[in-house]
Amino acid sequence: MSDPGDADDVLLVDGSGLVLECGYATLFAVLDGAVVTAPLDGRILPGTVRARVLGLLADDGTTAAERPLTLRELDTATEV
Repeated sequence: MSDPGDADDVLLVDGSGLVLECGYATLFAVLDGAVVTAPLDGRILPGTVRARVLGLLADDGTTAAERPLTLRELDTATEV
């Protein structure tokens, strides 16, 4: 594992371990073949790149889900 001091961005996680977003980016994770990102529940920004990526995934027929994503799930993600 790299030194946390080498990080380029931060991961924002709520008190119950739900991943929200990064400091400068939306976080997407691939879990069981589906792309998952946190839902727009008023705690994260509805970014234009986020919307564009979700649109491109839909156009491509790739399964995508906006749902709560736990920090623990990131350990099992094939891509983040």
